Order: sequence, then structure tokens, then C-alpha cells
Amino acid sequence: MRESTAGQQQARAAEKLISNTDRRPLLIASDLDHTLLHHANEITQRNFQAIERLRAAGTLFCVATGRCSAIVPRRNLPGIDVLISCNGSVITDASGQILHRSPMDPAAILRLMPTVRRLHPFMELFVEDNIVIERDTMDHLDTYRMPVFHRAHIEAGRHVVIERWETWLTEAAAAGDQAPAIGKVNYPGALMGELLELAEEARAMGCFEVSTDGGSLEMTNPGVNKGQALLILCEKLGIDPARTLAFGDGANDAGLLRAAGTGVAMADGVQAALDAADVIGGRYQEDAVAAYIDSI
Repeated sequence: MRESTAGQQQARAAEKLISNTDRRPLLIASDLDHTLLHHANEITQRNFQAIERLRAAGTLFCVATGRCSAIVPRRNLPGIDVLISCNGSVITDASGQILHRSPMDPAAILRLMPTVRRLHPFMELFVEDNIVIERDTMDHLDTYRMPVFHRAHIEAGRHVVIERWETWLTEAAAAGDQAPAIGKVNYPGALMGELLELAEEARAMGCFEVSTDGGSLEMTNPGVNKGQALLILCEKLGIDPARTLAFGDGANDAGLLRAAGTGVAMADGVQAALDAADVIGGRYQEDAVAAYIDSI
């Protein structure tokens, strides 16, 4: 954790938001799970209203999530001006138009399949902003653990089922530029020893950005993360990154917290997020996002 008291961190963060007489951030980027949202897809009225107050003053609201857009609960959230999804692989505007995309190489994922077959974890791909799952996984869905909102999406049938990963990935690799756009490889649920082995193999290959925080394993293209996406977004919108404010709690939020002008980690976040943050806020269960916005 960066050496300073909570009060010193708060003062330094406030100074970073001052531009002449305007302390308002031009863009606020927030993670969803265990940051802005409480249980599953629920947001409290306090968090909702705090963000809408900033939006009313002209601040853009950006959701920065590891989810694909299909499982972002838009109806529950304040108006989303920009969405960073799949850990930074996809950036879309309010209308859903793609501003940036970094599709993964199917051939690289195919190289992982012998280990995947041996370990047999729950594996899914986020493709064209939806979830793709193998039929064998669907047949054994009850044997896996995953977030409640995630399981609900799958059980509702709002996903794509393919017969076998090796066949699908081989065909995708052969399609070249016409291949489906893979945003992320995802292994939700408890991160057991076998998934740590898979993470180490993926890192050794050098073909993936690997993120684990004890509860999941996520892979994107090398160098693709929420922080890189925030900087790309700022360049496209003509916003100085110093005038951005970000909130997060997980390992996949570390880059986001570093890239933002002010990065605020949830007090109960993982160590990687705490180390990356300018400010250690409150606990997400206590509406830490709204509490920090109120404080500045």
C-alpha cells in the first residue's frame, strides 16, 4: 500500500481533481462487482444518486467491468455513457457502437486446450459481447460454482452453446479476419489449485494478459486491461486522464486504478488493488463509491 494516512491520501486525491476552480472529474470509471454493486446486480440508491449528480454536472459515467455487455445490468444502473467490458477488450458508447476492440487469437486459446481437458474447469468465452459455452459444460452445470447473476443468465438460455471447443476454435482460427471477436476467456468460480496451474501455463505462453484474484481466472490479449482501455478512451474523447476518477476492488482493477487521475480502492479489495490505488476508500457494502464522491 502506498505510504500515507487515509487523510493524506484523501487530500492528495482532491488536489489531483482541481483544475483552476473546477474539482469535478470529467469521467468517472467504476468496476461493478464488489465495488458499485452489492448483491448480484443490486445498486443502492445512494450510489445511484451520487453518480447521477456527477452526470448532471457534465461528468461522463463509464462502467469498467470484466463482464461482457450481455450481463451488464443496464436497467439497474445510472445512465452509462461509455462501457469498458471484457476487462478492456471492448469499448462501446451509450448507443452500443464499438469505439475499440481487441479480439483474441483463437489459435492461442487452442494451445491451452490440452491442459483445459486435463483439469476440466468451467470455461467460457465472451464472444461478440455474449457468452459462449461448450455443451459438455452445460450438461454438468450443477457441478460448477459461479456468481448468482452469471448462472441466472445461463439458465435463462441467453447464451450460445457450441459442441466442442477444439472444433470451434480451429474453425475460428481458419476464418482469419472473419473470425468471431473473442473478448475474454473466463473461468468463473473458486480459483482452485488446478486453475493456478492453468494461469501459470498461460503466462508462460506470453499470449495472454492473465488476471486472478482468488475467485476467478480471466485472460485477454497481452497488454489489454481496464487501465489501458481507460487511456484509449480518454484519447478518443480528448479527456486528460488526470481528470478521471476510478473505483475498483479486484486484481483486474489494478491497471484502472493506476491509469486514472485518482484511483480509489475498496477497503476490502484484494492487495493488488490496494497497492495500485491513490486512495483506500470504505467498504463497498457501506457505499464507498458514494461516500468518496460526497467527500470531494
